[in-house]
Amino acid sequence: MRTALELIGQSGMGYSFAALADNQEEHPYLRAMKRFILLIRGLFCFFTNRFVSPLAAKFNFPHVKRYIVEHILMRKVQEIKESVDLIYRNSLEIIKAKEDAINSSDPTVVQEMKEKKDIISILMRANSQANRLSDEELYGQVSTFVFVGIATTSSGIERIIRMLTTHSDVQKRLLEELREAQQDDQLTYDQLMSLPHLDAVCCETLHEYPPINLVPIQTYPPVNLVPIQTVRKDIMLPLSKPIIGSDGREVSEVLVPKGTDVVISILGSNTNPDLWSADALEWKTEW
Repeated sequence: MRTALELIGQSGMGYSFAALADNQEEHPYLRAMKRFILLIRGLFCFFTNRFVSPLAAKFNFPHVKRYIVEHILMRKVQEIKESVDLIYRNSLEIIKAKEDAINSSDPTVVQEMKEKKDIISILMRANSQANRLSDEELYGQVSTFVFVGIATTSSGIERIIRMLTTHSDVQKRLLEELREAQQDDQLTYDQLMSLPHLDAVCCETLHEYPPINLVPIQTYPPVNLVPIQTVRKDIMLPLSKPIIGSDGREVSEVLVPKGTDVVISILGSNTNPDLWSADALEWKTEW
């Protein structure tokens, strides 16, 4: 997860957590993130997310909610609060550093900030007065970006390494490609992105083992969001191929009533033999 944190930090936020430095202790942000992920598992958090959080979201008194949380005599709740507070403080530090750079009196620092290509820097530059995100929303963007990015990036890297260790021929070819592309032991971003075998390894791994397997979708919009008329009514969903119903008749479409929760399986789609051929379950970097 250290590698994932540094990748997300530098590419997504233009910020280094020094996670890969020699003899460097684990960054507090990473410790808090790991702890938070462990704490939000289990029946307690399922019940909280399913029933308590929706009610709390309608109660728009943050100071009162904070007071209630601070006085809940449950160790798990307090540990979650401490982890969230630490993540928030680090997000605040990142945003403040970028704001100071934008408002700096040093033209070199300002120009450097204008040239940064990480997502948060671009977001802050585009955050105009006419359509401005609040500070809280900016802090939330950082926390969300890191939280989601660490889990998916670390699992993706782990799976790539595992597939390379079990496919020595692919690993050998990839190493040869990387060595040939290097000049003076350096590899630029453009060179890295132009390597076909590396691209095939990454794409095939993400195809066979997507970091996110399922995507839940509601056929009606959540409360307080702008209604989307096209998904607020009963629809007939065509099937990719006909199936035989329980009554023995062929079915080519099904009724999806308004308000139905739909779960899309990315993994199922990516490994569907009807879409990708009979060897859809095989990890293949060459076709």
